[in-house]
Amino acid sequence: MGFLDDPVTADFASRNELEEEEEAAIINEFSKQYKVKPSVDLDAANRSPGTLLILTGPAASLTLDAAFGPTQQVGSVSVPELCRLRSPLQEELGVEQNPPHIFTLLKPDDNSSTLIATSRRPLPAEQASLWAETVIAEVAPSSTFIVSSILSMEYRGPGDAAEDNLIFKLQNTKAIQDEKENSKHVASLPEGTLLAGIPAAVLEVCEDGNRPATALVAVESSPVPEVSLVSALADAVCIFLGRKKVDAAGKVAVAAAVDGVYQSSASNSMFI
Repeated sequence: MGFLDDPVTADFASRNELEEEEEAAIINEFSKQYKVKPSVDLDAANRSPGTLLILTGPAASLTLDAAFGPTQQVGSVSVPELCRLRSPLQEELGVEQNPPHIFTLLKPDDNSSTLIATSRRPLPAEQASLWAETVIAEVAPSSTFIVSSILSMEYRGPGDAAEDNLIFKLQNTKAIQDEKENSKHVASLPEGTLLAGIPAAVLEVCEDGNRPATALVAVESSPVPEVSLVSALADAVCIFLGRKKVDAAGKVAVAAAVDGVYQSSASNSMFI
C-alpha cells in the first residue's frame, strides 16, 4: 500500500491511500515513456557525418553562432516530454501524447562534415540512454562530440567557477587514442565530478561501439549563462573541431545571444 500525505502540514484532506494494484498500474503507465524511442527526421544525404556535435543546455547551445556562423536546419530528433506527475492531460490522452522535446539538426553553411544537434533544454537523464542508442545508430557519425555544462555545486575539483572559466574534457578510449595535439592542453574532468544525461549516455554508447566520443564540460557558477564562459566554451569547441577560434564578431554574437536569454527570461525570478 502506498501512503501519501502533505509533508508540510500532514493535512488529512491531502492524504491519499493507494491499493497495490492501483500503485502498480500508475507505475506501469508512466514507465512506458522511458521506452519511447526518439524519432530521427534526417535524410540519407546528411547521415554518416564526419562529426556529430551535440549541444545540450543553455550555455552549450549559445556557442552555435560564434563557432559556426550561419547554419541550415536539415532535420530534428524528437521524443515525448517526460512526465513525472499525473495531470488531466495525461488522464485524457496518455503519456505518449506529451509535447515533444526537440533537438534541431543543423548543417553549417561552410560545407563542413559536421552535423549539429542542439537543444537549450537538457533531456532528462531517464531518457538519455535510449536517445543516445537511437541517435548514434541512425545518424552513424564517425566521431561524436558533446558540449554541456554543470553547476558548480556538482563540480569536484580545483578552481572557482565564479572567478575562472572552468572547461574540461572527458573522452572514451577511442577518442584518447585519436586525440590531436591541439586539444591536449584542455584538462580532463577531475575525478569525483560525475556526468549524467546525454553526455554520459553518449560516451557509454560510443565506448561500447568503439567509436570516438568526447564530452566538453563547462562549470557554471549560476543557472544564468555568462558571456565570458560561453565565449571560452565556443573557443574550446573550435579548437577540438579544428576550426578558427572565435573572432571579434563571434564574441559580439555570444554577447547578443546571452542577452537574449536574459531578455526572454526577465519574468522568471531565477534570472533576476
